Amino acid sequence: MSYTTIMGVNPGVNAEYSLELKNSWGSGPIIWDTLGKFYSGKRPSYTTYEEQTDLWELHLRDDVPNHHKAVLLMTYDHAYILQKDYEQAASDIEQFLLDFQVGENRVNHWPEIATFIRNSNYPAIGFYMTSCGDNLFEGEWNDEKEDYDNPDWGIFWSVYDHDALKEHTS
Repeated sequence: MSYTTIMGVNPGVNAEYSLELKNSWGSGPIIWDTLGKFYSGKRPSYTTYEEQTDLWELHLRDDVPNHHKAVLLMTYDHAYILQKDYEQAASDIEQFLLDFQVGENRVNHWPEIATFIRNSNYPAIGFYMTSCGDNLFEGEWNDEKEDYDNPDWGIFWSVYDHDALKEHTS
């Protein structure tokens, strides 16, 4: 079964596995399905990036509240949340969950994620949304070392420092 991992991140230095949540359908897909249905009337297909352009670009729209944008941005591969933004992040998740009721018969990790964020002592946290793909916080595999190289920290960014959240208010 796939899983989602919350990574403890020290931006520019390292990242470590912190909390594993079984069944990754309870993390990113909850957000993607909900926002896809609400804003475009269709559930994402998860086949290719190009088929999801409407979803991935929701954070650029003026009619989308900041808490929806923030929760969506949290699911992006290169995103992390700085400790200074933990309270806002947890509040945004909780507001998202109030806006959209997730069915009782569906796995939903977001209440646990909000609690984890609020109680975290890491300088930042990021998400490895599904174990079915590469964990970019690990860096690239180096065959010679038989270990991972450090990630390219230049590709990572802070959710709450993203222009989409700085330019608009909800």
